[in-house]
Amino acid sequence: MRILLLVLVHGGLFAGDVPTIDNEMEPEGTAKRLVFEEDLRLGGVNEEADYFLWSGVNLSVAAAPNGHVFVGDMGGNRIIEFDAGGAFVRQIGGPGEGPSEYGELNAFHVFEDGTAVGVDIRARRARLLHYNKQGQFVRDSQLFGNETRRIVFSSRGDHAMVELMRTKDQKWHILRGWTHVKKQEFQQVNSVALPRIDTTRIQDTQYLAETMGNFMVLERTERGLVGLGGNGSIYTAVSNKYRISRWKEGVNQAKYHINKKYKPKLRDATEVEALVNDFHARFQAIYRPVAHMVTHELVAKAYEKSALPKAKDPLLGLLVLPNDHLLAVHQPDAVGTQNADLFDPSGKLIGSSSAVGNGFVDTEWKVRMIFRGEFAYTIETVDEEDTVVRYRYTIK
Repeated sequence: MRILLLVLVHGGLFAGDVPTIDNEMEPEGTAKRLVFEEDLRLGGVNEEADYFLWSGVNLSVAAAPNGHVFVGDMGGNRIIEFDAGGAFVRQIGGPGEGPSEYGELNAFHVFEDGTAVGVDIRARRARLLHYNKQGQFVRDSQLFGNETRRIVFSSRGDHAMVELMRTKDQKWHILRGWTHVKKQEFQQVNSVALPRIDTTRIQDTQYLAETMGNFMVLERTERGLVGLGGNGSIYTAVSNKYRISRWKEGVNQAKYHINKKYKPKLRDATEVEALVNDFHARFQAIYRPVAHMVTHELVAKAYEKSALPKAKDPLLGLLVLPNDHLLAVHQPDAVGTQNADLFDPSGKLIGSSSAVGNGFVDTEWKVRMIFRGEFAYTIETVDEEDTVVRYRYTIK
């Protein structure tokens, strides 16, 4: 297997030869909005059927060409299928070691041709479970062998955002980037190194707080971001700089760069508390063998030790619409509302949009909203309740 590392310099190859589109803080002329009109809602506090009892740190949503909706229930290691009207169809998979069984379901993708793939994380390595158009399990596979930790596919399945983990000099090196799935040439956006966990010390609360602090730094500083369009378009950025690169399809060269002026925003006390609560839920799952030690107070201590910047990164994620418009998503506010800048295919800022309940993205590798045809599907979390919502969307 051939792995080609392409190191980006200031956002892309031959940066001096690539056009740069500079944008002010506000659009020129009349600003437009990406607006959403609710079309279907699944789950919530009033639903008691087993197929609505989703759990886990994060859910995922997918949609088939026939309008069927799939919910990746991480806590149950299963996928729940609903028809286009919201009626329960069936359960796919379940916990276990066999075919179509998951150790840690991370995501479920349905592609434009109707085939699908589930992403299963075992021992921090990604395993892919493939399904045919009838939803029948076909085979297992891997991408970049045991190095792959996270995978997010494009709607066609031809490209993927990939997070690799390599061990060197007693450290874990986390590399984030993208690849053409068939070619498997890894294009690196950025990398972060952190000390390996000493399992003999994991019962030491001080050491546990230190490792959690390292994980926070990994998730919240200089994250490589990738946005994948259904027509093969690829956008990349590093979260702490408002500079986005659009790549030429089939060529490892940037097409143009997008710059935008922005005013740095500081996390207030409420946002810090929300961040600590979010990490607390994550660490309960990550450090399952010592979950009883992972108290809210210990996570708060880990946050202090991490020395994360007080200013929020300007970018949290990149979402590409079917018409090749780009949403550059910002950090959520204290109540989970996410704002995003809207760019046209030429890289010009034309407006904005917003989503409630962290409805755009959760982290750079956990996309909440997907666009399929005239609909946007998302997971909204309000008052700790997860709901799947289908919206019609328009730009006006």
